[in-house]
Amino acid sequence: MTLYRRLKAGISLKLVRISILSLGSIFGGVLGIFIFDFVILKIGEDSLKLIQSLILLVLMIVIYVYTLNKDRFPDYDVKNYIVLGLLGVVLGFVASFLGIGGGPINVMILMLVMALNAKEAAIHSIFIIFFAQLSKIIFIGFTGVLFELDVSVVLIMITGGLMGGYLGSRISVDVSNKVVMKIFQGTVLFLIGLNLYNSIAVLV
Repeated sequence: MTLYRRLKAGISLKLVRISILSLGSIFGGVLGIFIFDFVILKIGEDSLKLIQSLILLVLMIVIYVYTLNKDRFPDYDVKNYIVLGLLGVVLGFVASFLGIGGGPINVMILMLVMALNAKEAAIHSIFIIFFAQLSKIIFIGFTGVLFELDVSVVLIMITGGLMGGYLGSRISVDVSNKVVMKIFQGTVLFLIGLNLYNSIAVLV
């Protein structure tokens, strides 16, 4: 839904390059699942939650600082397919291992390496998230865990995701890139606070 509305609004895709990034994210997503399972067996769930929260906290701070100082960083327009594929693997791995969609991380990387503005980076990020999470869903399906999920919770999450995607795409189409960046920064600040709280909660 979000993708359709933004394409309709005239935002073009760098289709070949984002496809390579997305393909890399599939492999990274699968790798992240295996590493996640390995680490949780070695150190336990609570310790892994703390590590995830701390990594996310650091990443969100880096992203926030980057968005505040974006004009001071050079804009790259990477066209090397090998580099893009490896970046996709990293993004997919991070999203899968940390158990997140990876949106804020994807947006920052896309702005940095593909010279995209916030709106353009957001729509390209959807591709990466879709393929990285698709690999995770397929893996869970093969392991049988998918059938153990609470259907009512899944339906609520899907409904919320559809509503959020619809509202977000409407807002994004109607506002300037500067406003989108402000909303993005506000979201990142919220995530900084959330991960700080989660880190403290695990320690306490």
